[in-house]
Amino acid sequence: MAIEDSFVVDRRLKPRLPVTSSARLRPNDWSTAHIDMVDISAEGFRGAGELLFRIGSYVSLQIPGIGWVEALIVWTHPGQFGARFLFPIDLDCCGWTSHAGKLRDPLVRKLAAHATGELRNGTSH
Repeated sequence: MAIEDSFVVDRRLKPRLPVTSSARLRPNDWSTAHIDMVDISAEGFRGAGELLFRIGSYVSLQIPGIGWVEALIVWTHPGQFGARFLFPIDLDCCGWTSHAGKLRDPLVRKLAAHATGELRNGTSH
């Protein structure tokens, strides 16, 4: 590990939940495209597809149970991209996370507790 690698900090405060579904995305005011969802959190999402975005571009993602949500593209990589919602969403209302009971899954709860610092030495508080 390089010295620089030890200073890399994941700044995400909310846990990301995996999503295996397609979604509609509006990259502009006049068109929509289908993407593959990779994961989602209350603050953003990661998608996959052959779309090209510029960092700083605005998009809208159609989320089941919530509707169209505005987001800002914050990173791109060939075949994938990440976006931050302009306003956090409620994952309890999100059809990708609430209907399948994923938020109640023990492993997901454990990962969420670990990501938020609630899990210490293998036990949660």
